[in-house]
Amino acid sequence: MVTPHPTHHHHQQQQQQRDEPYLLRYLQESGGAPAEDGAAKQKDDSAPPAVEKPKKKKNQLQIIIDLTQRGGKKKITVVKNLDAFGIDNKEASKYLKKKLACGCGTSQGNEGKEELEIQGTFQVKAAELLLKEYKELKETDFIITVSKKKLSYQDAVEALKD
Repeated sequence: MVTPHPTHHHHQQQQQQRDEPYLLRYLQESGGAPAEDGAAKQKDDSAPPAVEKPKKKKNQLQIIIDLTQRGGKKKITVVKNLDAFGIDNKEASKYLKKKLACGCGTSQGNEGKEELEIQGTFQVKAAELLLKEYKELKETDFIITVSKKKLSYQDAVEALKD
């Protein structure tokens, strides 16, 4: 009998622990499970569920372009939050793959959100192409990480010019 790799089980446990509070809240709000105590249930009924969620910070509504390392010297440009702007990640992936002549695909990020992964160092180039293709985007919608510093689109263009 083949035993599962120990890290797989550990990863599943971590994922389950991260998901538990969300699942519990979802079940309580949808009436699928009783609240842990009566007072909490009454509080849920009196306040609309939207109030419970923390307000989104401004950076939540910005497209984040980051650079991560994958195996050895390989770098991957990661583009997050495109879906917040109504842009389909798969469509954007096909477009960037064609324009940048490199591997590009979608993956599930840490927060469970879908994000684009572009093989190579293309922070500013990816932003330029997205601005050109999707007219609803503005330069101020981007936060680009350059040398571990989060910069605006203009600052990133300046920093990477050299």
